[in-house]
Amino acid sequence: MKVDTDMKIVILTDAWTPIWGGGQKHIWEVSKRLTTNYDCQIDILVPNLVNDGKTHPDEEKYFSDKLVIRRLGKPFVFPDIFGRSLFLLFCLSWPLTHDYDIIHAHAYQFVLFPLLRLLRPRTKLVYTLHGAGVNLLGGAVLNTFKIPKLIWEFFVHHFPYDLLTTVAKSTIIAPVAAKKLAVVPNGVDTTLFDKFKEHKDPHKFKILWVGRIADPVKGVKYLEEAVEEIQRTDPRVKLSLVTNKFGDDLIKEYKSSDLFVLPSLSEGLPLTLLEAMAAKLPVVVTDVGDCKMIVNSAHCGEVVPPASSSSLAAAIFRMIDSKDRQKLGLNGYNFVKGHYLWDEIASKIYRAYQNV
Repeated sequence: MKVDTDMKIVILTDAWTPIWGGGQKHIWEVSKRLTTNYDCQIDILVPNLVNDGKTHPDEEKYFSDKLVIRRLGKPFVFPDIFGRSLFLLFCLSWPLTHDYDIIHAHAYQFVLFPLLRLLRPRTKLVYTLHGAGVNLLGGAVLNTFKIPKLIWEFFVHHFPYDLLTTVAKSTIIAPVAAKKLAVVPNGVDTTLFDKFKEHKDPHKFKILWVGRIADPVKGVKYLEEAVEEIQRTDPRVKLSLVTNKFGDDLIKEYKSSDLFVLPSLSEGLPLTLLEAMAAKLPVVVTDVGDCKMIVNSAHCGEVVPPASSSSLAAAIFRMIDSKDRQKLGLNGYNFVKGHYLWDEIASKIYRAYQNV
């Protein structure tokens, strides 16, 4: 592939360490490969979050200073609306005073794009959709007046981005005004999982869930209800709800589990599903986003309707009794290794950048 050296990119996102999720992981894994494999210069603009009570540096430089994390604005605790609003102003001023080839937003900063289009007409504007849903801003009052839905409709379907990318094919459900559209999914590094051996407890059946436990869209209550039903007849079954574990600690959780369950009410292409497959776990997922497509293509588990604890319980019962769990887990591993490695994901976004 022909490499355009010194492509300068600024990435805007609404959270960073100590808040970490699939979106942040996606940005980090892709950005570090764009700098090391394609010689891009990348600034990632992030808010100055202090949710962990710690002070974080204003700048963090990596890969011979080609990748720079820049914390803008005064410290605040996520999701404080005042702090996020001030950060939004910094996200506007920074690209206006620094030259970039591409401005790439991953969160609500897309509301700046009409003004940036006016003030920086030659800079390419890119937006990435990470999930399927319309409640972008949250909040009962906003949702009552359907403000998030109106914002979503305008900025996703009617704003003329130079490039609109999505992590999930199912996210785009109507025509868009973007000049280019690309599917750039989440990815995984299977070599990190290969370093750890399985260490399952033969006397227990461990069900694993990973994510933001306070977010109702993750559907955890339906999983808890399902497991409670199962435990009445099989006390060996244990549910492990994992949040705020990363790196090796998180991989060990996957490797000590017997089954991964994703009970979400809405998703795009969840990173945790790909990680579970990289850990050779059979999976049970709800039919949201691209989950059904992935699981059925990989032949690695079962798909059930969302918001149904009884359907989850029935699928988990079948998995407990199945003699094919190991085969299903290996199917999933081979599938992500063949289609969802981070190096290939970075290559996709780089080619998309070149085409704009």
